[in-house]
Amino acid sequence: MRELIRRSGAPRGEAYFWGVHTGAKLDLLILRNGQGVGFEIKLTRFPKVTAAMRPAREALNLEQLHVICHGEGAPRPLSDGITAVPVASLDTCVTDSRNIAPLLIPTDQTCP
Repeated sequence: MRELIRRSGAPRGEAYFWGVHTGAKLDLLILRNGQGVGFEIKLTRFPKVTAAMRPAREALNLEQLHVICHGEGAPRPLSDGITAVPVASLDTCVTDSRNIAPLLIPTDQTCP
C-alpha cells in the first residue's frame, strides 16, 4: 500500500483504509479533489470480485476500483468498474498526480 501511495503522489490526508459494519471495505482509498479511486490488494495472480467490492464501489460512488494482484501483463476487467492490475503494471498504470486532478489510472485493458 505504501508503494501505491508513493507512486500516486497522494499527500497525507488523501489516502485511507475504508470499511463499514456491513462488510464493504477497501484496502486503500485515495481521494483527490472530491473524487476517489479504490484499491484492493490480493495475493493471487487471478483475483475475483469479492462480496465487499461492489458495495464499496457503490457506497463511495467510485468510477473505478483497482484490484492489485501478482503477475505481469496488462490490466484486465473483472467486472463493470472493477479492474485487475498486475503488480508489474504499476509503473505504467499508477500516475503521479500531484499536479494533475484527479488521480489518473487507465480503466481500459491496456496501459499507455
